[in-house]
Amino acid sequence: MPPAPNNSVAPAENGRKGQGPLLLLLAFVGGITSLGLEISASRLLAPFFGTSTYIWGALIGLILLYLTLGYYIGGWAADRWPRADYLFRLTAIASALVLLIPLVSRPVLLFSQSSLQHLQAGAFIGALVAVILIFAPSVILLGMVSPYVIRLRVDSVGVAGRAAGLVYAISTAGSILGAFLPAFWWIPSFGTRATIYGLGAVMLLMSVVGMITVRYARTLLVAAISVVPLLGAALPIDSIRPPADGTAIYESDSEYGYIQVVERGTEHDLILNEGQAIHSIYDPSRPLTRGPWDYFSLAPLFGHRQWTGQKPERVLIIGLAGGTVARQITAAYGPVPIDGVEIDPRIIDVGRKYFDMNEPNLNAVAADGRYFLDTTDNQYDIIAVDAYRQPYIPFQLTTKEFFQSARQHLKPNGVVVVNVGRAPNDYRLVDAVSGTLLAVFPEVYQQDTSQFLNSIVYATNQPTQPSEVAANFNREASLYPPLVAAVMQEASGNAAPKQVAPHLPIYTDDLAPVERLVDNIIYRYLTTGN
Repeated sequence: MPPAPNNSVAPAENGRKGQGPLLLLLAFVGGITSLGLEISASRLLAPFFGTSTYIWGALIGLILLYLTLGYYIGGWAADRWPRADYLFRLTAIASALVLLIPLVSRPVLLFSQSSLQHLQAGAFIGALVAVILIFAPSVILLGMVSPYVIRLRVDSVGVAGRAAGLVYAISTAGSILGAFLPAFWWIPSFGTRATIYGLGAVMLLMSVVGMITVRYARTLLVAAISVVPLLGAALPIDSIRPPADGTAIYESDSEYGYIQVVERGTEHDLILNEGQAIHSIYDPSRPLTRGPWDYFSLAPLFGHRQWTGQKPERVLIIGLAGGTVARQITAAYGPVPIDGVEIDPRIIDVGRKYFDMNEPNLNAVAADGRYFLDTTDNQYDIIAVDAYRQPYIPFQLTTKEFFQSARQHLKPNGVVVVNVGRAPNDYRLVDAVSGTLLAVFPEVYQQDTSQFLNSIVYATNQPTQPSEVAANFNREASLYPPLVAAVMQEASGNAAPKQVAPHLPIYTDDLAPVERLVDNIIYRYLTTGN
């Protein structure tokens, strides 16, 4: 008779006491830590590289690569050294690497910021890769946990499938919590660094308990060494990302990104995420910002075929930020009712505290801009779109369907005004937005700003002609509110507003490759200066 199959496996040595619920709990905590690190990684990168699909794609792809390596190495190591004490030493080292991330990432991120400012494309890309690679050692080690736990829990081949299924189910349950808790609670409440320290500390605690349980006290030395990075949490850090100019007087992580307020003399600037653009300006010493926010006050001159001083009766601002556009329109036309929509409620709070966003005519709403537009019954004379997570404008606010909804909420002489970023000689995004608007509105005009790399695009509900717009800009001086006259004077050094001719592409909800176009514009600017 042939010999009966041997369904046994070599028993795990030194630490069978660690093969029970404690190992399953370790797999659960490992799942929380690995996904929590992925969420935290995006927040570490956001102040410097943004949160575009490309950044998320790179992070997710590399995290999966690291976990893949960890799974393979962990399975090999578990077969070679099937000891629970080895696993707990491994997770203690992983904890130490996690605790080092906030300390190591800071100088690399500062270097990347400097590289971007000096347009050193190679250094910029290299720094981005370096920041992502910071997470490789810890995530690879965390990936080794599940196959190691499976090996330690399997006594015979006959129960291998059940053991593997249980471990991966528990690990995945931990990953679910690792996605939700940091995103919705820990990071908004305590910050990115504190979240990473917390993840590392919990994993370290699990490792220490495991070492004590398997009575291998010598390995506690590894835990003692792992505690050293925790001292970094006590080191004073003046700023998450020090501003290139001025003083940071406020910093915070919110559910949607990194927020910073920078003080330059009497001026307050709102900086979001990677900080290569200013999202709001407040300076009580001067009425004009000399930025794109001033130009929204010119909208009525485009919307009326014969403007004789008509004022808007109701305004919608999508992308309220610190309320600069609302303040300019109020200063120009008085207390016209304004609905200001900002997706991040914490930015609204910052606007009220640091940007004097307290106009009684402003109704600040924390909501998604497109959802608000689609569900409101109000009709508007001006719909201002200034929603950026610089340098990206949300694709859903650039499509034909969005602009159709906007036109349905315009009064007969209404205007949709869109602030669009660009490079010095690259108008591809401006032209894409303009072309899409012209597929919905009878006339569209472009106007460059005087001080910033922005173009303002005006889409009119009336078929206003260039001669009529020119006449509106040359009325009797007394017709213009003082702020509007000042903006016209500011804009006089630029080319006159130009009428847009029909052209492609036309963005739709199904196809609007905004991020790819913006990344291409940035790359060309970094490599050629144009």
